[in-house]
Amino acid sequence: GGGGGATITIEQTSGPFRLGFLSTDDFGQSFTATASGVLNQVDFLLAASTSNSTLHVFAGNTVSGTPIYSQSGISTGSGWQSIALSTPVALSNGQVYTVQLTNSSVKYTGSNAYAGGSYWYNSINYTVFDGAFRVYIETNAARPGVSSTDLLGVVAFEVYPNPASDRLFIMGGEQAQAIRLLDIMGREVMMVPPHATEIKVSHLQPGIYLLQVTQGSQVLTQRISIR
Repeated sequence: GGGGGATITIEQTSGPFRLGFLSTDDFGQSFTATASGVLNQVDFLLAASTSNSTLHVFAGNTVSGTPIYSQSGISTGSGWQSIALSTPVALSNGQVYTVQLTNSSVKYTGSNAYAGGSYWYNSINYTVFDGAFRVYIETNAARPGVSSTDLLGVVAFEVYPNPASDRLFIMGGEQAQAIRLLDIMGREVMMVPPHATEIKVSHLQPGIYLLQVTQGSQVLTQRISIR
């Protein structure tokens, strides 16, 4: 295995305010990953207890479209609450992601205290506010793509160049059982042979795509820009 990984914490811990007094709304916060690795825990400061909530992770500053990860049946108390992900989610350095907790009341600060993202209340993005949150990213010290498995048994994969215009190279693709290229709405636009290490993308419309790689029981999703 890889070993020698570190845990990166991204946080904004101020939350004096709340929106909504019942735990029937969906709250989220976007953040920018400061390292490549796997998201394995999310903390929120909650104004009230939650029952049967779902944690969603979206690629980008958005709460619409198909999440790259969902975990349902979450019930918590109020105050700071930790949610451990049952399947860690692969994140890429410099990419923006949004974590959302349904049926909840995530507290927030009335200023743009965290520059790497913003607060979501249902489908409204409050760019001048930030939720009280922490995300934990487990990094892998070994070079990705050399079929190094990190502490959580996820085979790392890396896609470059990103953005791409002609070809995409997948480091670690030879470890994959399935590779799919989806549009931002989650529709499959291209079937890629398993174990592929290179994809021709020059025929695709410019825009944002999701590359989904299945390795064992893990499904890893990488956001790709084609120009």
